Amino acid sequence: HNEGVFNRAVRQYITLGRHGTLAVRQCCEGLQTDGCRWLRAKLPAGPNRHQLLQRLVCRLMAFLLERVAAALIRSAFYCTEREGHGHTVFFYPHAVWGRVQRLVLQQHVPHHTA
Repeated sequence: HNEGVFNRAVRQYITLGRHGTLAVRQCCEGLQTDGCRWLRAKLPAGPNRHQLLQRLVCRLMAFLLERVAAALIRSAFYCTEREGHGHTVFFYPHAVWGRVQRLVLQQHVPHHTA
């Protein structure tokens, strides 16, 4: 279940526009702390235990989105905007973006022959 919540948050992150923001609280909606057995064993019992669990899992979600998912996306894709599409962000695999750049340069940079 939590994997689906994380995947939804990644999709929301990817579809943000240029100036879009994504609230951690929004990403954490639907997370189930009872599925995190590795976390439960480390926390003392008490009236605020559930809130503490929620906060810790949300911090983990923020870390995974900000540090892991964002880094993986940047390592695989070149992100840019296109004219006429507002603030929509487009993702090009690095190999495809390299070909696009070469084609544009070939069209706009004159070739000097000796």
